[in-house]
Amino acid sequence: MITEPIKLKADIFLIPPKKYHTGPKRKLIASGELRPLTKPNLDNLIKGIKDGCNKIIWHDDSQIVDMTVRKFYSEQPRAEVTIEW
Repeated sequence: MITEPIKLKADIFLIPPKKYHTGPKRKLIASGELRPLTKPNLDNLIKGIKDGCNKIIWHDDSQIVDMTVRKFYSEQPRAEVTIEW
């Protein structure tokens, strides 16, 4: 279990709404230019990740001293998380 200060990076990918299933919108999604502006917000998304890692990867999420969180659209919903210590 990590006990040192932690730098956390997370890219969270959400399924785009059906209205974005057109050719031009798909290109903007693929390039990262069209990003989610709707709920859930980043605070709620990262909270689940941080809470899920407590007592498993790190002792407590209070050890996180630097954090970058971004959300994108993707047909494959997922969270890509990088931890440095």
